[in-house]
Amino acid sequence: MSRPSTPMETYPRLMFLKFRYRLGYESLCREVTDSITWRPSCRILLDGTVPHPTTLMKLTTRCGEAAVSGCNEALLTKCVASNVNPLSE
Repeated sequence: MSRPSTPMETYPRLMFLKFRYRLGYESLCREVTDSITWRPSCRILLDGTVPHPTTLMKLTTRCGEAAVSGCNEALLTKCVASNVNPLSE
């Protein structure tokens, strides 16, 4: 049986948390699973499942690590310049 797909609106949000807090894939998934504040930020329902770390690794490989890092850097720079919290709704 295969794992369910990861919604495109969830993946970049998870990758931003990974980047911002310098987490590994496994610790990211563990933290999001246990956090009632990070789940909504990532568009994951409280009773929903968090993507498996290997699923995130495969998506990052497909997108390219440099592309994901570049998007995260640009987002953080824009948020700081605009005085916006990137994790707020």
